[in-house]
Amino acid sequence: MSQDNAHDAAEGQEREGNADFRHGRRGGFSRDGGRERGGRPAAGGNGVTGIIREALGTIEKSLTTADFERISGGLNRIAEALRPLHLKSVDEIDDFDARTHLFTALLRAGRLAPGKDEAHEAQRRDMLAAVGEVWLALGDEEKSDAVLEAAGRPERTILRLERTGHWQEAAERALQAGNLKQAAQILDAHGDKARAFELFRKIGTEPKDTLRLAAELGKTELLWELAQAVPSKAARAVLFQFGQEQLFLELAARRGEWHEVARLYEQAGQHADAAFAFERSGDIRRALECFRRGGRPEEAARLLRQEAARRMERGNVTGAGDLLRRQGMADEAVALVRETHPELAFKWLEHAGKRDRAREFAAEMVGRLSAGDGDPKQCAVWLERSGQKARAAEMWLQLGEPDSAMRNYEAAGEWKQALAIAVQKGDARRIQSICDRGGLPFPEGFVPGARNQRLTERSAPLTVPTGSLTAAAPLTAPPSPSPAPNADKPQTTAEASAEADGAQPSKEDEPAQTNVTADAAQDETKAAQPEDVQAAAPESAKADSTAAEKTDDGQENGQAEA
Repeated sequence: MSQDNAHDAAEGQEREGNADFRHGRRGGFSRDGGRERGGRPAAGGNGVTGIIREALGTIEKSLTTADFERISGGLNRIAEALRPLHLKSVDEIDDFDARTHLFTALLRAGRLAPGKDEAHEAQRRDMLAAVGEVWLALGDEEKSDAVLEAAGRPERTILRLERTGHWQEAAERALQAGNLKQAAQILDAHGDKARAFELFRKIGTEPKDTLRLAAELGKTELLWELAQAVPSKAARAVLFQFGQEQLFLELAARRGEWHEVARLYEQAGQHADAAFAFERSGDIRRALECFRRGGRPEEAARLLRQEAARRMERGNVTGAGDLLRRQGMADEAVALVRETHPELAFKWLEHAGKRDRAREFAAEMVGRLSAGDGDPKQCAVWLERSGQKARAAEMWLQLGEPDSAMRNYEAAGEWKQALAIAVQKGDARRIQSICDRGGLPFPEGFVPGARNQRLTERSAPLTVPTGSLTAAAPLTAPPSPSPAPNADKPQTTAEASAEADGAQPSKEDEPAQTNVTADAAQDETKAAQPEDVQAAAPESAKADSTAAEKTDDGQENGQAEA
């Protein structure tokens, strides 16, 4: 049956049952859940027929007034209700009234005259698109495509033609509709590269596809021109795919993308070229690596000095020195920081394995501090760093820091002096350690292995020779001393710096007993000081000790007479 005959038949049926349809007296539109007479479910029961009936009521009124917007709204509601049912044709709608009235409404909507002006015509086209969606929901692709094409929307028709193998016709339909991009994509996908290239180039909005097709067709004379319009990442992917690495290298260099150029050279094994490109990009670390791998150490040294000079200009002295140090140029790094950051210079020399140079530098710092009004604690620290442990110990005693003095005496192998300080402190653990390592006899009253013991006899407090720092003997850089047997390891730079900053002694250096002088005053008797300790004390200390003993003896005698 033709569409016109079907339309006439549908209009006749509509006139006959119009009243029943509008008032819901026919079986398909009953209020009992959408069931036909005889109990068979209507298509889309559970309210779908109700939606269709309500929408058709609005559509029929609007068809007489050509109200395209209201017609579009009703048709869209119907399409949404039918789409989940996946119908194959309109005949699958069991409700006769719904089927005939919907069929008639679709035909009448498709025959409405064009709009009276441009805006009204645009509304009509939107309405035709809604008609096409309903036909599609009813499973009739041909009617849907025809209406959509009349609405100026042939995309679905084109897709259907391509899907069914008629890609050439689909491309022609796209060209007729003015959709050059879609036509080019169809031709490209189905192997007509030449026509696709021409269309893409004509469009001018798809530079990557144009470049790809040019490379694929071997149009090398056009590649440089076409690559200018493609972003670097996309151009790299296309050109590398077709073996045009050199072209991309030139493109990246022209754009100043030196890091990308460097990576290409590095991948090709051209390390020296990669290094120069990394230098241009500002990646100094990678540039230095590539210079070394490429056998160009002189260029690496040049770059290091240039970068260090730039950092110095910005006032970043330590940054410049650290750059040189990390690249194995320790002497030049130390030269930059020795005046402003001597501790850092000493540390860098030690890390570089230049221990003799580090001791010479430390002795130089002692000379500087001795010649001026230097901090005595700093002088003691640098004495330790220079390897002059015995002198450092004397200085620490002058400064009233016996723990640091004892540690330096032990490092210097001066076991008797270290033992004297440990006895003064009453530090049983250190006493036993010093005697064991130095081969000294235990002090009288000391029980090896006992913990927190109090010595029955204490030596008199140690004193140091009077005199200022400047009165000491001239200090020179000593040769690397051979360590004494069983001596502790020399103090590290960090430990010495901590002492210079006034850091508290470690738990191992804490005395086992408190206030030696107060403990000595509580002893009932006092024995003479051991000979080895007396020998370690200066003459002035002996004199002070003798006077103190006489005073104590006089007091004791007076108490006895009383």
